[in-house]
Amino acid sequence: MVESKLYKLLGEDGKILLSKKKGLLGGHKGQKVYGRLDCPSALRALEKQKESGHETYVKQRVFFADEATAVKAGYRPCGCCLKEKYQEWKSQTPDRKKTFPGQDAHQPRHGSANPDRLGQPSGVKLRKSACKSPRLEFPLET
Repeated sequence: MVESKLYKLLGEDGKILLSKKKGLLGGHKGQKVYGRLDCPSALRALEKQKESGHETYVKQRVFFADEATAVKAGYRPCGCCLKEKYQEWKSQTPDRKKTFPGQDAHQPRHGSANPDRLGQPSGVKLRKSACKSPRLEFPLET
């Protein structure tokens, strides 16, 4: 008797479900983002992880059966592979434009007083990624 493989998918309530079908979308628990399985940003993070030998990204990776489940679980569209859906989400949630997961929209991160840099730690520059969206770059400490 051949056993069929079971896949771990995240349900609407945020709990892991076992399914005989693979998830159609991937996500990141920490960032509460969902996107395509072939997302350039996710693939880059996985490749970077292989090079470093750390499994931090894989530990945060989740999968969804469909987009409706991801949204009900509280995840937002990826700004890299789901640009149109991300822009729609962003326009509908103005308080979340410059915040990080778990941060209040009206509370500056690390006490930044400059309103243009709201939500960014001091000493951080914005860098363009392959997805044409800004990415934070932290200065190296010497």
